[in-house]
Formats: sequence, C-alpha cells, structure tokens
Amino acid sequence: MMPLVQSFAKLCVAVRYSGDRPRAHARSTSASTSVIDQVAQIRSTALQVTSRTVPLIHRACERVAERLLLQEAAEVYVVAEPTPNAFAPAWASGDRPIVVLHSGLVQMLSAT
Repeated sequence: MMPLVQSFAKLCVAVRYSGDRPRAHARSTSASTSVIDQVAQIRSTALQVTSRTVPLIHRACERVAERLLLQEAAEVYVVAEPTPNAFAPAWASGDRPIVVLHSGLVQMLSAT
C-alpha cells in the first residue's frame, strides 16, 4: 500500500465508532442486535431533545429536516459524555433516524 493510503486506512480505523466494529465472536445477525441494544440503551438513559427539553437544538433539527425535505426530523438524544462528539447509529428498520450528541459538544456549542 502507498503511504498515503496506509495513513488514510489507519485514520479510518482510529475514528470509527466502537459500535461499528464487529465483535470477533459475533454471528452475522448479532451486528443488528447490538445496534438494536445500543438504540434501546440510548432511548432509556439519554435525554431526548424536544421543544421542552432543549428547544434550540430541537428547532435546529426541525429546520434541517425541512431544508432536506424529510418527512420528519431525526430523534435526537444527549448523553452525559464530556468529550465533544456525536454519532448516528445505523438503523435500517424504517424507524426515524437517531442522532446522539455528547453533552460536551452541546456545552461547547452553547458557549459560542
């Protein structure tokens, strides 16, 4: 491999969300099960963004959905994690997409 390609491959591995990595002992159906479990955990432990809980983020999500001509906005959650980051777990069941924001990102963006 050329050095640039190797560097890019290493970067991709370094930034990949841990939920995306298949487990060594996992069967072919367990990848979708782990995403389902992850989504269930997020829904049960994180703060869901609504017009009452985090109105500024909720309005921003509504505007994005409108501009992208989506039927409805994604479900957005905030998890208690100080590292500024966000992710969207893969979800192919036909449900609304889910976006997870770390509280560190929300705090960092609120400071500006």
